[in-house]
Amino acid sequence: MKDFDIILMCALRYAFGRRTYVVPVVQEYIHNYLSEHPEMKEKFVKEIENLISERSRYDSCDAWKSMIKNI
Repeated sequence: MKDFDIILMCALRYAFGRRTYVVPVVQEYIHNYLSEHPEMKEKFVKEIENLISERSRYDSCDAWKSMIKNI
């Protein structure tokens, strides 16, 4: 992974479970990034799935589940 990929993964981890505007902002950025870099899709989907299974009690889980269905 490149440095930018790691930073974007950190943004994902930060945004997961938040109840602020940052969730859709990060989701949109990741979605756009993956459309340009499809080779990273598997890593991001796996990370989101892991976060969902570890932190299923967070309000934003449904938003993340919806996101991985649409990328």
